[in-house]
Amino acid sequence: MRSDVWACVDCLMLLVNGEPNPEWSPLDEAEHVTRIEERFPTEILVHVGDESSDVDFSWSQCDTCGSTLGGSRYRFAAIRSTRLDFEAGDSEDRGDR
Repeated sequence: MRSDVWACVDCLMLLVNGEPNPEWSPLDEAEHVTRIEERFPTEILVHVGDESSDVDFSWSQCDTCGSTLGGSRYRFAAIRSTRLDFEAGDSEDRGDR
Protein backbone atom coordinates (compact mmCIF):
# COMPACT_ATOMS: atom_id res chain seq x y z
CA MET A 1 0.00 0.00 0.00
CA ARG A 2 1.17 3.49 -0.82
CA SER A 3 -0.33 6.24 1.32
CA ASP A 4 1.50 9.13 -0.33
CA VAL A 5 -0.46 9.52 -3.57
CA TRP A 6 -1.40 13.14 -4.30
CA ALA A 7 -4.32 13.86 -6.61
CA CYS A 8 -5.50 17.04 -8.32
CA VAL A 9 -9.04 18.35 -7.87
CA ASP A 10 -10.17 16.80 -11.18
CA CYS A 11 -9.04 13.36 -9.97
CA LEU A 12 -10.59 13.95 -6.54
CA MET A 13 -14.01 14.69 -8.05
CA LEU A 14 -13.79 11.74 -10.44
CA LEU A 15 -12.50 9.19 -7.91
CA VAL A 16 -14.57 10.23 -4.89
CA ASN A 17 -17.81 11.46 -6.44
CA GLY A 18 -17.70 9.76 -9.83
CA GLU A 19 -18.26 13.15 -11.44
CA PRO A 20 -15.96 14.46 -14.18
CA ASN A 21 -15.05 18.11 -14.62
CA PRO A 22 -18.22 19.71 -16.07
CA GLU A 23 -16.12 21.39 -18.77
CA TRP A 24 -14.89 18.03 -20.13
CA SER A 25 -16.26 16.33 -23.19
CA PRO A 26 -16.92 12.57 -23.01
CA LEU A 27 -13.59 12.09 -24.80
CA ASP A 28 -11.76 14.22 -22.20
CA GLU A 29 -13.27 12.10 -19.42
CA ALA A 30 -12.28 8.85 -21.12
CA GLU A 31 -8.70 10.09 -21.62
CA HIS A 32 -8.47 11.15 -17.96
CA VAL A 33 -9.73 7.77 -16.74
CA THR A 34 -7.25 6.02 -19.06
CA ARG A 35 -4.33 8.03 -17.60
CA ILE A 36 -5.35 7.03 -14.06
CA GLU A 37 -5.77 3.37 -15.02
CA GLU A 38 -2.36 3.34 -16.74
CA ARG A 39 -0.67 4.69 -13.59
CA PHE A 40 -2.58 2.40 -11.20
CA PRO A 41 -3.53 -0.75 -13.15
CA THR A 42 -3.86 -3.05 -10.12
CA GLU A 43 -4.59 -0.61 -7.31
CA ILE A 44 -7.73 0.89 -5.84
CA LEU A 45 -7.36 4.58 -4.94
CA VAL A 46 -8.89 5.60 -1.61
CA HIS A 47 -9.11 9.21 -0.38
CA VAL A 48 -7.42 9.25 3.04
CA GLY A 49 -6.80 12.94 3.49
CA ASP A 50 -8.61 15.54 5.46
CA GLU A 51 -8.47 19.33 5.45
CA SER A 52 -5.34 19.32 7.62
CA SER A 53 -3.37 17.10 5.22
CA ASP A 54 -4.60 18.53 1.90
CA VAL A 55 -2.30 20.96 0.08
CA ASP A 56 -4.02 24.24 -0.87
CA PHE A 57 -1.75 24.97 -3.85
CA SER A 58 1.07 23.08 -5.49
CA TRP A 59 2.88 22.95 -8.80
CA SER A 60 3.72 19.28 -8.13
CA GLN A 61 2.58 16.82 -10.76
CA CYS A 62 -0.66 14.98 -9.95
CA ASP A 63 0.32 11.41 -9.06
CA THR A 64 -2.93 9.96 -10.37
CA CYS A 65 -3.31 11.54 -13.84
CA GLY A 66 0.07 13.21 -14.38
CA SER A 67 -1.25 16.76 -14.79
CA THR A 68 1.31 19.49 -14.19
CA LEU A 69 -1.29 22.24 -13.78
CA GLY A 70 -1.06 24.11 -10.49
CA GLY A 71 -3.77 23.64 -7.90
CA SER A 72 -4.83 21.83 -4.77
CA ARG A 73 -3.59 18.30 -4.04
CA TYR A 74 -5.49 15.68 -2.05
CA ARG A 75 -4.02 12.66 -0.31
CA PHE A 76 -4.95 9.17 -1.48
CA ALA A 77 -3.75 5.68 -0.71
CA ALA A 78 -3.14 3.13 -3.44
CA ILE A 79 -4.20 -0.30 -2.25
CA ARG A 80 -3.40 -3.36 -4.34
CA SER A 81 -6.58 -4.93 -5.62
CA THR A 82 -7.28 -8.62 -5.29
CA ARG A 83 -9.99 -9.78 -7.59
CA LEU A 84 -12.00 -12.84 -6.73
CA ASP A 85 -13.95 -14.25 -9.63
CA PHE A 86 -16.70 -16.73 -8.91
CA GLU A 87 -18.73 -18.61 -11.45
CA ALA A 88 -22.50 -18.40 -11.19
CA GLY A 89 -23.68 -20.88 -8.57
CA ASP A 90 -20.36 -20.89 -6.65
CA SER A 91 -22.08 -19.40 -3.59
CA GLU A 92 -24.20 -22.55 -3.31
CA ASP A 93 -21.07 -24.70 -3.46
CA ARG A 94 -19.53 -22.74 -0.58
CA GLY A 95 -22.67 -22.94 1.54
CA ASP A 96 -23.28 -19.14 1.39
CA ARG A 97 -26.92 -18.11 1.56
